[in-house]
Amino acid sequence: MAKVDIDGDGKADFSLSLANIVMIGTMLISIVGSYYTLNNKIAILEIEVEEAKTLPPQKISEKELDLKFEILQNEIKDIKQNFKRK
Repeated sequence: MAKVDIDGDGKADFSLSLANIVMIGTMLISIVGSYYTLNNKIAILEIEVEEAKTLPPQKISEKELDLKFEILQNEIKDIKQNFKRK
């Protein structure tokens, strides 16, 4: 167990055991790994967005819009009914 004296008064301010050092190292590795994973995902999504910008816009028929609108209206009615029950 390593005792660390920061302020130089001769008394140990805190002590580190091997278990503490391993735990701190594991936490740092986990944080760094998460950082690089998220950066990679962001880079991939940026590439996909740039790719999508070059594609022609999708054409949606009026019938498809009406069906989607009807589905949304039904979902809103269901939510209102569920809310009234509670």
